[in-house]
Amino acid sequence: MYAQLLKAKSIIKNRIKIWNDYHHLFYKLEKEKKLTRPQIPNYVQSNAHIYYLIVKKNLRDKLIKYLKSQNIISLFHYIPLHASYYFRKFHKKEINLINTDLISKSLIRLPLHNQLTIIDQIKIKNKINFFLNRN
Repeated sequence: MYAQLLKAKSIIKNRIKIWNDYHHLFYKLEKEKKLTRPQIPNYVQSNAHIYYLIVKKNLRDKLIKYLKSQNIISLFHYIPLHASYYFRKFHKKEINLINTDLISKSLIRLPLHNQLTIIDQIKIKNKINFFLNRN
């Protein structure tokens, strides 16, 4: 961990490059309305800790499974707090957060680590494009 802290600036710089490469690669698919890319407001700077896509909610789990079959590990991002066991155990009132539920069922995290190459990213983009064209 200490070794990573010593290299933090170069690690973050590399992650930002990977994030930007993903963003460029998925531009066309977003224009074709097949997915939605992250939007970073102009007044903030991302540390590129994740890169995610938003797909139709009925496709997210299928896409994760398909990518796994192609040896690409992708993840869903989170379970909303109001849907968690703890919340439901201690808060008996039903809460309906439609947008939160929709995003949680639509968001997929892509691999983002320092050993990821542009060739890896192009492969990931091509596999996602292939999947979305058939679903």
